[in-house]
Amino acid sequence: MLLKTHPTLPSRRQFYCPACDTEHAFNNIGWTITDKGGVTVSPSIRVTGGRTDDEGVFHEISCHLFIREGRLHYCKDSQHDMAGEVLPMIPYEDLKMG
Repeated sequence: MLLKTHPTLPSRRQFYCPACDTEHAFNNIGWTITDKGGVTVSPSIRVTGGRTDDEGVFHEISCHLFIREGRLHYCKDSQHDMAGEVLPMIPYEDLKMG
């Protein structure tokens, strides 16, 4: 399973983002989801926010991507090391999330 329904908000879908090492969610309304030859979500998804690292330092996050045929196409305006890269989506069954 590459996309799953959010546990408390059934109108949202979520997926694991290896670039941010966390899950991202989006609302089903306004996006088209198809699964012919791999999951495709349209239009693009942009996630902004932040997270605190192990030393307590807050880091802003901006992750902008397209999901096309089961691959994460990271836009160059993403603020992480994988900007401009294309990676396969990781199925939830393959994750070891606590």
